[in-house]
Amino acid sequence: MKKVLYLMIALVLVPLFSEAQAVNTKIREVGINLSGPTFGIRYRAGNEFNLLRLTLLSISGTSYNYKLPSNTESKNRSQGLGFNFGYEKRKSISEDLYIYFGSDILASYNRNTDKYDSPSQTYKTFTFSPGLGIILGFIYQISSNINISAEVMPSILYSISKTTNDNGGTVTKYSSSGLNYGLRSDGVNLTISFKLGK
Repeated sequence: MKKVLYLMIALVLVPLFSEAQAVNTKIREVGINLSGPTFGIRYRAGNEFNLLRLTLLSISGTSYNYKLPSNTESKNRSQGLGFNFGYEKRKSISEDLYIYFGSDILASYNRNTDKYDSPSQTYKTFTFSPGLGIILGFIYQISSNINISAEVMPSILYSISKTTNDNGGTVTKYSSSGLNYGLRSDGVNLTISFKLGK
């Protein structure tokens, strides 16, 4: 697992260091990112053609209470957090339109708890999903300080889940893992960005 993580980091950082001499911090952008049903904040920094990007998205949580027909009550709680780090390389097509490509290291964490009062039973599941996404997108300059970008990001994710089942004091633990790859709904992004500073 560590080797895979190191490889993903290398795939993101090597293109940046290969052009390190050419990159002077000239552009800083912050924007609102819409990704499938979630939204987040994206920060970009670099020069006109090579930028680091940091995306905090899918901060989520739910809390439900259910009363079943048998007068049994159940509660469901979930929390999630998504985080991406990578780079993008831009190429000008016209004065206001750019195409860009790059890659992101992806990471998300989810926790889910289901609790039933009769019979007493609690399920707790923790899931961590690291991965790598390949980026292809377009940027349109609305003005000198505002741009809008649209991108697709096919990705590969490795998910690790650990579940604890407490059934009236009898505790059972099990784990699962799996690979998810392709273009999912959260791999289509729209971002409205604003330039910071001069």
